[in-house]
Amino acid sequence: MDPLTAFNAARKGEIILVDIRTPQEWAETGIGEGAIALDMRAPDFVRSLVTLRKTYEDKPIAMICRTGNRSGYVVQTLAAQGFPGLVDVSEGMAGGPNGKGWLARALPVYPGTPDEIAPRLDAVMNPS
Repeated sequence: MDPLTAFNAARKGEIILVDIRTPQEWAETGIGEGAIALDMRAPDFVRSLVTLRKTYEDKPIAMICRTGNRSGYVVQTLAAQGFPGLVDVSEGMAGGPNGKGWLARALPVYPGTPDEIAPRLDAVMNPS
């Protein structure tokens, strides 16, 4: 999935968009509007994805990283283990071999600070 498609789908509530980069990367570039931030290195990363899958059974979970390498790896690895409904935003935030990326497309971002991340993450992980 390309970044523009991911942005539009997240904005419409058609997908759950997850930025799997590190907190340092979130702080450097911001996080794509409509995405939640889950550090793929965190011990509870897979558990959080399982919670998302159970909460949003019919929505694809799209993952984005910096250039598409990590998101592609995570999607491929989890899919091979039977985790359903995953999508790779293969251009990533910064772009790379798969395309120019979220930032070069001038898609909106929000600050990658804990104060911005926490309420957005909570709203998606614990919907009313």
